[in-house]
Amino acid sequence: TPNQYPYNLTLELGDTRTISQLAYLPRQDGSENGRILTYNIYTSVDGVKYEKISSGTWENNSNKKNATFDPVTAKYVKVEVTNGQNGFASAAEVDIWGY
Repeated sequence: TPNQYPYNLTLELGDTRTISQLAYLPRQDGSENGRILTYNIYTSVDGVKYEKISSGTWENNSNKKNATFDPVTAKYVKVEVTNGQNGFASAAEVDIWGY
């Protein structure tokens, strides 16, 4: 159902890792439906207590987007979508980068 924000996507990294970037690729089928426009990013080591590490706005286009933040140790990454095109959220790919 559209417009029931926030929408959340939680990723488990398998092991605790140091990360510093999230990359988001919107859907690539020509539709703008669900492109993430505003977001918050949270991390956690236990999947229970989350800390907000980033927030921002992305342009409404099909280009790959990046959110870069200070390095943080995490096992879980949560993307909270606070606004998406036409009231939805979608993704072709979400990548987590670090070392």
